[in-house]
Amino acid sequence: MRDRQLDILRGFTMIHIVCVIHVLWFFGLAREPLFSFLLFEMPAIFFIAGASQRIKNNGNNKDNYYHSGNNNSGIWSDLLSLGLNRIRRILFPYWRFLIVLYLFLAIITFLPIDVMSIDITALTWQEIIKTIMTGGCTHIPYYGYTWFISCYLIIILSLPIQQRLLNHIDHRLYLGLNILLVIVMSYAHFPVADIEIHNLPVYNTFFIAGYIYYRGLPLRNVALAAIACIMLTIWFISNDKFFSLQAHKFPADYIFMVYGMAAISTVSVIISILKPYIGNKSKRVIYAIAKPWNTYGYDIYLYQTIYYIIVTVVVYPWAMRCSDISIQFTLLFISIYLSAMIIPLWITMWKTVWKTRL
Repeated sequence: MRDRQLDILRGFTMIHIVCVIHVLWFFGLAREPLFSFLLFEMPAIFFIAGASQRIKNNGNNKDNYYHSGNNNSGIWSDLLSLGLNRIRRILFPYWRFLIVLYLFLAIITFLPIDVMSIDITALTWQEIIKTIMTGGCTHIPYYGYTWFISCYLIIILSLPIQQRLLNHIDHRLYLGLNILLVIVMSYAHFPVADIEIHNLPVYNTFFIAGYIYYRGLPLRNVALAAIACIMLTIWFISNDKFFSLQAHKFPADYIFMVYGMAAISTVSVIISILKPYIGNKSKRVIYAIAKPWNTYGYDIYLYQTIYYIIVTVVVYPWAMRCSDISIQFTLLFISIYLSAMIIPLWITMWKTVWKTRL
């Protein structure tokens, strides 16, 4: 069961991540305060993931949070089924990307010219194993964005447990407990995997919010949530606790959570107000733009390192000749956007060839 609005939101969120946030960050164009205000992309992705899971599981059923293909199945059966599904849909494409990435880096390493000082031989076995486990690597340019994979997998694999809890705990209390956990953990420090541990409750809060409230909350309540979170954000800013928000994103804390909620609820209100005024022709154009980013968004996201390196070599020097940062950003935005669109074409071609051989 597809939700067209959710598909559009996912598509434009992916454009925002790949072509705006990462262009500004990777190419050193990020400027405050604008950059901090743009950092709502990952809260939105987890909110959308939660909403998608609710629609997939229960459709329009707003009362029963737990659903399984077989109502007699136990929690271990659900966990196994969900785990196998996510390995196939999340980890297999990621490991395929790693093979392509390492081949690409090997080719660049042995070119007669230096390309961004890339040297695949500098990678240690520990670093290679870390990338296999979805971790980052400082020896690979424009890499590290794969951190969200392990975070998402842990959250999605906990869903059968959380579904059952939601059938016995009021959804407002459950979300409130998640928020309280984020606040408490914001003051904690962990000697190992500090960022990863802090990220989990924050992004789980967005995931559960999407799972519970997408299309299930009156506009008035969404507006009230937006106003409350905006007021808190203004208070953070006035007390010099907000900028730079990137520092509150890694590791994620309650300030990042509040702003994410403010952004998501505000955008929800704006969409609800504007939606009746958008004509069918405009809707078709919007959907056409979002469609490839929704359908192939995960692959586009994974292969960023490769096309970012290519754009750095081919376009970046020309873009930096312009003194105006807005022109620099525009040139790099267009270049990354067009480069990213090669991924859907490549996947479609690969599938066609594979089917033909079969």
